[in-house]
Amino acid sequence: MSPAHSTHLRTLVLLTLGLLSAACGSTPIAEGSPYGAHTNRASSGLALEGYDPVSYFEAGESAPQRGRKALEVNFEGSRYRFATAEHQELFLGNPERYVPAYGGWCAWAMVDGEKVDVDPESYVIQDERLMLFYDGLFGDTRKSWNRGEVQQLAREADQRWSSVAGPRAVRASQKPELALGGMDPLTFGLESQPRPGSPSHATLWGGQRFQFESAAHRAQFLTDPELYVGMAAPQPEAQR
Repeated sequence: MSPAHSTHLRTLVLLTLGLLSAACGSTPIAEGSPYGAHTNRASSGLALEGYDPVSYFEAGESAPQRGRKALEVNFEGSRYRFATAEHQELFLGNPERYVPAYGGWCAWAMVDGEKVDVDPESYVIQDERLMLFYDGLFGDTRKSWNRGEVQQLAREADQRWSSVAGPRAVRASQKPELALGGMDPLTFGLESQPRPGSPSHATLWGGQRFQFESAAHRAQFLTDPELYVGMAAPQPEAQR
């Protein structure tokens, strides 16, 4: 099939899928998240229909695992569940590694800037990124993706996603900068001096790596990162 024919076919399919997705509706996530209203999640905030995001990276050709309600993390407005405590801990240490590309929307559709729902069991791991695909009445888009030039498709989808959700939503390829000199952001504003965090209790947020003195502080930070980053920001000196 010629590239022009392939693009034309994809456009026809995506127009149909886009209408279907709009009819189903989606609920925007909380304001302030870098993904804004663009993350694919249920009205309850549940992401990936409850599948464990870490399990995709260990599944190989198998289906990912369902997560447990008792092992749930709220990350930037979306709720992720995990099959094991170990998976939950891995996610807390580096959530941006495990959340799906393109806000969890279909990677094939994102090549044309379209937000189309997915089958959470239709996926590929490409360049250490979880990419999800629509698989239903109108076709299996993962097959279409794999038949194409996958690296070029990913570059095009990245460009479209950046336009849709903002540059921060595209995973940075550079090594994340250590935030606050490694100090635990939850210890700012206390009577004592800020205390250093530990590399073993770290997380990525906003393209920076934050360290915490305990797993409890890290979990608390993830409930509202902008609040705690704001508390740690330098305050203007009071006028005399």
